[in-house]
Amino acid sequence: GLMAADNLSGRPLGVAPKARFIVADIFDHQNKTKLSTILEAMQWITNPDLDPNTEDGAEIIANSWGYKQTTIAAEKPLWDATVALKKMDVLSVFPAGENGPKTDSILSPGAFPHTIAVGAINRQLVELKFSSKGPSKWENVSYDKPDFLAPGVQIESLLPGSIYGLTGGTNAAAALITASLALIRQSNSNLPWKEILKINKQTSFSYNGNAGITQVYDAAVLAQQGAKINIQIDGPADGISKIFILDESKDFMTSSMGHTEFYLREGSYRVAFTAEGFAPQIRKIVVNPKQNLHIKIELKKSKTLNLSMTAHDAKNRRIPAIVEFLDGL
Repeated sequence: GLMAADNLSGRPLGVAPKARFIVADIFDHQNKTKLSTILEAMQWITNPDLDPNTEDGAEIIANSWGYKQTTIAAEKPLWDATVALKKMDVLSVFPAGENGPKTDSILSPGAFPHTIAVGAINRQLVELKFSSKGPSKWENVSYDKPDFLAPGVQIESLLPGSIYGLTGGTNAAAALITASLALIRQSNSNLPWKEILKINKQTSFSYNGNAGITQVYDAAVLAQQGAKINIQIDGPADGISKIFILDESKDFMTSSMGHTEFYLREGSYRVAFTAEGFAPQIRKIVVNPKQNLHIKIELKKSKTLNLSMTAHDAKNRRIPAIVEFLDGL
């Protein structure tokens, strides 16, 4: 109901009511399953008619199950299966689980670095205490989790028995994110999931600098009307530079290799390329829909000046002040 319920009853509930979906039931009447059943379902859902010449497989899979994380070796069959799905450009979404507030409590397979784990928030956009928390650790490497947050309390949905009622938890949150991502992908089906997730992260409302709260409209418009801006900045020894989109008060930071990429909507922009100890450059760029740009910038060292300044009010009284300089702006 949360993902694709239509409005035939006059009460539209689904986030993506026009979505086509298929269902694989991996649990028996006692709510139990086994690994072979899960793997068989994952394989079937990518090609339900068993004909490689038809495109009837799922593009995104909403899972409503999980288990306590162990080790890569112990979880290798599902690890490999979800990696294979990713290589096929099939996105796997899982609930984070409800073992919070303990950290490092995300359920597998959502804890895998190559899958999506979804935590739960309330109506005030605060992460719910019961929602499992990250990070997830694999072989002494930490990965930020959950990947997304979505409403997980008092969510109206269709319930067993063809009735309306309230549901919640990270299963509900995962269903909402799955449908939201499907809508964003629909706006530009030519983009692979890697790029859709990049756009989604750029437009999401960040929670604690990590998991994002999806803004479907903003992401869909950017995917449909925007283009990827690929930038390489040379000059600084450490490679780290900052890029300011002056017309929109946005900024992006490069990697230590001086590279970054992001999306901008159609339009004309003034862009400042800066690094500490280097003279900034300002360029005007024109973005056309779905026409990616590649920009290479070389920054030159600038002179360092020492300034002594005081600020005064209208009565010539000294007052505290903050002064920021960006040469050339």
